[in-house]
Amino acid sequence: MTYSQSSNALSPSFNDQSEFYSTQKQLRPLLFTEADIQASLESTTELSYQRD
Repeated sequence: MTYSQSSNALSPSFNDQSEFYSTQKQLRPLLFTEADIQASLESTTELSYQRD
């Protein structure tokens, strides 16, 4: 059984992994190294915290 990243049925990540597995018969590649992660990066979000 595969699981996706979101429990929100309106999210594009709701059943993406299940659909991928049902068409590819494999799980998505797991990225372990910083180089692998950077090579597959689609976007970033920078968060900052400002103290009062």
